[in-house]
This record gives sequence, C-alpha cells and structure tokens, in this order.
Amino acid sequence: MYYGGWGHANVVELNPDMTSLGTFPDGSTYKEITPENYTEGSFMFKRDGTYYMMWSEGGWTGPDYSVSYAMSDSPTGPFRKIDRVLAQDPAVARGSGHNSILNVPGTDIWYIRTTDASFASGANGVHAGTRKPSQAGAPGAAEPVARFDNASVRSNVFTFESADAPNRFIRHAWSRGRVDADVTPYADMRWKVVPGLADPAAVSLESVNFPGTFLRQRDGEVWIDQRTDDAGFRADATWRRVPGLSDRSLVSFEFFGSPGLHLRHRDALLYVEEVTAADRPEATFRAW
Repeated sequence: MYYGGWGHANVVELNPDMTSLGTFPDGSTYKEITPENYTEGSFMFKRDGTYYMMWSEGGWTGPDYSVSYAMSDSPTGPFRKIDRVLAQDPAVARGSGHNSILNVPGTDIWYIRTTDASFASGANGVHAGTRKPSQAGAPGAAEPVARFDNASVRSNVFTFESADAPNRFIRHAWSRGRVDADVTPYADMRWKVVPGLADPAAVSLESVNFPGTFLRQRDGEVWIDQRTDDAGFRADATWRRVPGLSDRSLVSFEFFGSPGLHLRHRDALLYVEEVTAADRPEATFRAW
C-alpha cells in the first residue's frame, strides 16, 4: 500500500487478510520512497513489468499543483522523478493533482483522472476526467477545453482529425501539410507535441517518422521542414493551442507569428489564414 503527505511517501506490505501489515525481507514494516518534489497523492500502476509511481507536487489550488511520475523495476523503488505528466490549464481550473489511472482492458490505452479547483465553482475537488486519451474537460467549468498535451501517460504523440471531415487527419505528403483519409503510411499523420520552439507555453508539432522536422507555415502554406536555429523558423513552427473554433471541447491552432490567423484546411491542403464563421469547422480538430 502506498500513502503519504507533507513531503513524504511510504510503502507498506499488506498481509493476505488485506487489513494488517506484514514485514519486508529485512524485517522493516515501512519503507520511505519519497521522490523529488513529492507533496502528496501517491498512485502506483504496473505496465509491461515496470512500476510507475505518480504523485502530486506543488501547492494544492495553486498554479504549480501538478502530477509527476517516476519508474522502477521494483515496487519499492528507488523512484527517481522523470517528468511532469499533467499541469494546470488556466482555461479550465487552478491546479491539477491527485490523479488516478485507468487502463482499457486488452489495450495499451491509459486514461488519467485528476482533481482540479474549478474556476466556475470556486470550490476544491472538482473532478476532470479524460473522455479520450487526448482530451480532458472539467464538469462545472465554464466551458470544456481540449487538453491533449500531457493527458496521456502513454506518450505525447497524437493524430488530429478534422472536425468537419470524419476520418480525415492532418498529415504530410511530399513535405506538404494536408488533411486526408486512409493515410498511408500511418506515421505520416502522427505528431509529437513538444513545447513551442518560439515559446514553451505554446506547442510545436514534430513529425514522428521524420524526427527533427516540424509543421510550419511558409508564405501562408503549411509544410514540414527541418528545424533550424533561425528565429523566423521557430516562430513559423509554433502554435497556440486554443479551444476549438467550432466546438470548444476540441482544439484549434492559432499561428504564433500572427495572432488571429489559424491552421485550417481547404481543398485538402493546410493553410494559415483568417477564418470566417462558416469556415470554423475547417480550423477545428479532434486530438486522438
């Protein structure tokens, strides 16, 4: 059993009756396994023989309240922090902590459930559950907001389906950004979501099958190009993640270099343009 608080995490072994404590081989009853920046909220799960420990860190209800994780080959550690897996989305709530994990039986799909302090209610303990591995919304919040980054424990790799064209996904073909159905190879439509090259508070989309190349605008058209250290390239390959223009439970991408312009598809090709009310579905995407 894993428990803790006030900066300390412990593990104990339960006897078969599940109500009394046993002892470890060294004769001890308790072992401290506190990882870096631990505050409270221990949660453990096992995947492919590896133990994943998750916990809350920062001050609850504060902007730094978040969920991090560590990995170990042993259920008693040592557990060394790897990264933060869930952080506050200011459009939804204050803080994101006290999570649990659910696995779809027979699959490698994992869902995270967390606790927020809702802006709408002003109360603590309003739950935000992932509806898909890549989306989370807070019941009671003013409006749900897509939070695909860090919402999946499995990875930060996603596909983006057009809201107005089911089964058509953002992909690259001969370096041009497109929206197509029945994409072959499948990896052409998979994108690694990373901190924005020009602003870490935004995002950049790196091609999975061409590492080091990023979705970027070029004279209003959208292509994938090899990353350079040029400031202009970094701005061209950075996007602000915003609530979907046609459905706020989905996501749209505002161009970092020119606020008000958005990523949209037209005649199967991707562009960065001003979007009219009628065109909003073409600039709205579902993250998977």
